[in-house]
Amino acid sequence: MKKLLVCMFALVFALAAGPAFAQTYSTSIGTEATISPGGSVVVDISVTGLPENLVSDGVMLTYDNALIEITAVGIYDGGTGGAIPGTGPVATYSSLGGCWDGAMTGNAWAGPGVILLTVGTTAACPSSGTDDMFARVTFECMGAGDAAISLNDTVLACVGVSGEIDITNDPLAITIHQEEAVCTATITPDPATVVSPQSITFTATSSDDCSTPNYEWSDDCSNGDIDPESGVFQAADTDVAEDCTVSVEDTANGAVDTAALHIAEKPDCTVTLRVEEINVNPSDSNLQLPVIMSNESDVVSGIETTLVDAPDSLTCIACVPDPVRAPGFMCFASEQADGGCKVLMFDINGAALIATGNGAAFAVNYVFTGGTFDECISVGPADSLLLDADDVPINVCEEPGSICPIVCGDVYPDESSPDANDCGDGMVNIIDILTEVDFVLTIEVPSPCQASRADVPTGTPPDCIDPDDVIDIRDIMVLIDMSLDRENCCTF
Repeated sequence: MKKLLVCMFALVFALAAGPAFAQTYSTSIGTEATISPGGSVVVDISVTGLPENLVSDGVMLTYDNALIEITAVGIYDGGTGGAIPGTGPVATYSSLGGCWDGAMTGNAWAGPGVILLTVGTTAACPSSGTDDMFARVTFECMGAGDAAISLNDTVLACVGVSGEIDITNDPLAITIHQEEAVCTATITPDPATVVSPQSITFTATSSDDCSTPNYEWSDDCSNGDIDPESGVFQAADTDVAEDCTVSVEDTANGAVDTAALHIAEKPDCTVTLRVEEINVNPSDSNLQLPVIMSNESDVVSGIETTLVDAPDSLTCIACVPDPVRAPGFMCFASEQADGGCKVLMFDINGAALIATGNGAAFAVNYVFTGGTFDECISVGPADSLLLDADDVPINVCEEPGSICPIVCGDVYPDESSPDANDCGDGMVNIIDILTEVDFVLTIEVPSPCQASRADVPTGTPPDCIDPDDVIDIRDIMVLIDMSLDRENCCTF
């Protein structure tokens, strides 16, 4: 919390001592007022307890101009004189009510922190024993501390209808308080709800009393985490609901705020979008990734989803509807600034539906743009919106998969279990060559994982030939080159 120092000043109106009469000054704010930081206060000064009508008066107003300043001044001149001709750099009040003659009033700056106010009239002002609205002054706080203002009438005499009046005035002290300025931070949204396993973004705003903020986010949630810099909360994949709190601290100003967050359990899914693991040759520049949709109970009229690849190594270039499951549909894919691939799929005539079932709904064509393709890339749907026959959103579950590079020619040992897709040991040597020979001689039948690695690009770089779905002597020769670290089409 940022605090501004309190500005206080006391107005002390001290008149010269004299016999008999007790003239006093009073103000429109009484003895105390509060203003906002850097604000100002308007003070009307009155003279009370007058023994008789006046024809002229004058006071010297002295104040500590290091702490306060006058920003506007005026005399109650009855509206006849208009703006008061002053020499100070302040505004003037014009046409204030009152009994003084505007032609006989004025102010003059006698030096820093000193102003002379004069009033006069050709008649009498006011009636004996009544209050006289004398002047209006606006004070603005310029700095912290206590500032004394004195109003002294010893310089210019107070003249009544019968002559000069010797007046006694009791000092009057007025305290002006400046409120503390509080820097506050506010989180939006509050309260908030996120459905597992989706994400939600929180934002923070600061009040005008804050300097440039620096936000740090935190949470006390068990089923998710917030990014300390971006404010993005990622809910975990959970079947348990949770109520927790998200917090932000503006470390530059000390302001804090909290927001209530409800993490809703993962909904029962009627449709699942998933990406399966596929293996591709690292030398392939173009990749096609099928997206599987399981919709056993709902037909689907439209699909919107974002495929997120991590690390961000793929750029989508096209989307192809599955001709069997989605005839009549159009599919569009666009690479986003954040690295995701936005996919839209629908029938332009609004009539076609994807029937219930399980299988590929569409495929996305990618180019690899991430450097060396030597590790699996996780790819999964996010923020999916699917519509039923009435264009009503369907509860969707999302399951990621991966695109993994084929280790060309790495066929030994076989996968640990059927469909495990984990054959190979990360190297190509004499054992892989002998296993490849067994495949060619049909002594052994390769598993699907082995078959995808045994059929390799053949030829001599740069004139390489793509795999042809046949395992033969040409593939064996490439494995021999690989084991001897000679140039080959697998590693080219």
